[in-house]
Amino acid sequence: MPERMKYLFEARGADGRAVTEYVDAAGPDEARTLLEARGLADIRVLDNEISAGIRALGERSGVEMDLDVDLVSRFNPTPLALVLVALRKNWLTHVIALAIAAWVAYWSIGWGLVVLLVEIGLASFPGWVQWKQMEMHKSFWRGDFDRSEQIARKLRGMGFHQSLPTIAVELDSRIANALVMKGDLPGALAVMEPWGKPELAALIGPTMYPTKLGNLYFLARDWPRYLQINEEILAATQQAEYARIDVAQLTARMGDDDARAAALLEGLDEARMPALHVAFVKWARGVLHLRAGRDAEAMQQLTFSVEEMQRHAASPTIWGALAAATGYLCVAMARTGREEAARELYQSVRGIIGRHGEPRLLDWLREARLSDKIQTPV
Repeated sequence: MPERMKYLFEARGADGRAVTEYVDAAGPDEARTLLEARGLADIRVLDNEISAGIRALGERSGVEMDLDVDLVSRFNPTPLALVLVALRKNWLTHVIALAIAAWVAYWSIGWGLVVLLVEIGLASFPGWVQWKQMEMHKSFWRGDFDRSEQIARKLRGMGFHQSLPTIAVELDSRIANALVMKGDLPGALAVMEPWGKPELAALIGPTMYPTKLGNLYFLARDWPRYLQINEEILAATQQAEYARIDVAQLTARMGDDDARAAALLEGLDEARMPALHVAFVKWARGVLHLRAGRDAEAMQQLTFSVEEMQRHAASPTIWGALAAATGYLCVAMARTGREEAARELYQSVRGIIGRHGEPRLLDWLREARLSDKIQTPV
């Protein structure tokens, strides 16, 4: 039987108030059923099996996810926001530390300042880690792969996350991603290879390693292998909703079986999905509309997709998807007579698309004359 895990959800209570909590369930569908039985409405389960599984793995390692920290990490992942949450959660500890600093300063200003600086360092440490992680992602999307790798290796070498394999594999994948972009795919695969062994795979869940492996082939521009790995994840998860969405939008962008992509999207209830999942569904539908010459319909779908992704743009982890979806939106705009606006919008994502855009998108951008100079990366 599927493992019961915590699923984060948003809903509206009988009194009209917003409710954001966790519910224990064996999957997103059961979570919705349980919440409906509680009389809640407008239910959106924000977790899929992967994110709920990562939380469960962390809890088994002795780290329990706090709701406020979870929400900040999802919707406002800035260093300051994380520090403020940590201060609020541990306010008594920090008050005692400040009181000790004041008492020590009464006897020795110098030692009082030392205690105060230590307290400031401890209080700001979560924000520093978050800032470094964001810089790691930002550097990658800006094309500074050396800096991205250096930050990932520095964080990987610190001991604070050793009991959290999901963080360790994430940092290793960031090192590997940078290596791929510097032309060393074999080195990148070697970095990730240990995580494919059963003893380590058991610590990070069944889909984490293939997902990270697939990313390497995406960055190496091996589209058939990338699609194949995502097809394997779809089969392994028994057609899980998130995997259906992934394969549908990847098939639309990189494959030629439009009927399969459309079939995977059939039956998905957008009203019950997290808004970001809906953005990926509409991205897939928008590309399929472009392939069929239904440019106005594509424009409608892709506008929603890009606007929703923009709401999450404070986190650089979304920048790659946002850039690609924006590129397709620019194509739709150009095809529907808004060439100048499309050309202006395209400039905001030109760098990322130039490094990571798939051939179909690059060809369409050239055909739309949004960038005659764009070259397919080698």
